[in-house]
Amino acid sequence: MMNRARIAANGGTISTSVLIYMALHDGMGFGKKRLDAITEKVMAYSEDINHSAEKMTAYRNRLDDCGIDFQLKMDFIRTLIKGLQFSGQKERTGAEAGMEVTYTLVLLAVHDLYGLGRVRLRRIQEKIKDYAWYIRDGVVHVLEYMKCLTCECGQKYQALMGYEKEHGEIKIYG
Repeated sequence: MMNRARIAANGGTISTSVLIYMALHDGMGFGKKRLDAITEKVMAYSEDINHSAEKMTAYRNRLDDCGIDFQLKMDFIRTLIKGLQFSGQKERTGAEAGMEVTYTLVLLAVHDLYGLGRVRLRRIQEKIKDYAWYIRDGVVHVLEYMKCLTCECGQKYQALMGYEKEHGEIKIYG
């Protein structure tokens, strides 16, 4: 059985990528082709890092050089952790680590692939922080964002498929 920190890290990773993808779709019209390209780029970064703290730091520094707002990043992570209701220290630590790595690699991929600079990256940061607050306040569930990305951008999420198999289809349109 996976430990609770690893489960939380996985949940944080998926939720972070979903919210960034949703912001790209909502704010900039990104669809399946561009979101898939971002996923491929992130996978290439992950293979390059291969558990190396030094390489991860280099990627983080590259993103920081693009003009990312550190406070917006931390506000997003803290808000999403509360919204996803990770309660124990190990869960929070695991989720935070997963969120931070995903946040870094996805936004860096967006920058590298599509040339988004400081202004547009910060716009994404602000949007995903809003999404995290909606989740925290119980206005929207992360599964609803997944459903939107599935319907509108052809993305597939095991968590969504498992939920719908057990509880029925999530309705997001009326």
